[in-house]
Amino acid sequence: MFRLFPKTEKDVEEMLRRLKEITGQVKNHHLKRLLCLFWEDQLFLERFKTAPASKWIHHSYLGGLLEHTLSLTGLVLRIPVITMG
Repeated sequence: MFRLFPKTEKDVEEMLRRLKEITGQVKNHHLKRLLCLFWEDQLFLERFKTAPASKWIHHSYLGGLLEHTLSLTGLVLRIPVITMG
């Protein structure tokens, strides 16, 4: 069925591995636990790995949501931490 739809050219398993690796850098215990719950849910993972990020704007192909999520996560990691005080 999926052969009829465009898909990411990137390695889905490698992108997922990278997201899981980044989870280890999360300092907030509650957020880290929430992310781990997602990574432990096999049904969620199968859907997440194949979902497009949108219908037509960008990342509109199988694996697009995972690719988009990893891309935005990379951007967030590059933003300097700003402390209010």
